[in-house]
Amino acid sequence: MIVYFPIVLLLVAATVALGNIFSLRKELDWIVTIATLIGFITVFFATELAHPLNTGLTDHAQLVLDQHDLYAEWTVYLGGIGLVAQLLS
Repeated sequence: MIVYFPIVLLLVAATVALGNIFSLRKELDWIVTIATLIGFITVFFATELAHPLNTGLTDHAQLVLDQHDLYAEWTVYLGGIGLVAQLLS
């Protein structure tokens, strides 16, 4: 659960940010900023610091884990880019 909460938080923040295009409310802008900040910090923690070490996996399981780690890295990078863009806006 610690891994998927920040991903959903980033998705909700992006959805609220897109919805805020139509209303342009400052309150929603602050909510998006805080949600993006919390989402980025927790996704970084979940992928970089709390990642379990997996040993003794089969070759196929290792390939799946490597692909999963690749998508986790992309989530961290895109969350950081979203946070910088939100802070600049």
